[in-house]
Amino acid sequence: MTDPRPTSLERTQRWVITALISAVAAFPTGALIVVTHLIADDDHASAVVLCAMTGVIGIVAMVAILLMHKRSPVSFLLGIGLIPATCSAIWTFVA
Repeated sequence: MTDPRPTSLERTQRWVITALISAVAAFPTGALIVVTHLIADDDHASAVVLCAMTGVIGIVAMVAILLMHKRSPVSFLLGIGLIPATCSAIWTFVA
């Protein structure tokens, strides 16, 4: 009989890659949030586009993480990828 659960090494590798995907996605997302806030007063349309790009990067990162853990990429967890775009929109357009 084979054990259906992944070995400890495989599980550790998945979580390390998950951390790397999160870190790689966080840097451009953070930069886009700051740039969106800085240009919102001068060019409102560009700020909205940058906010949308932040959401796209977050969703792509979340899909990559779900695929890494062998889960379906269509999940309610994709909403986690929209958190940076939501924070950017609130900080830029509300505050």
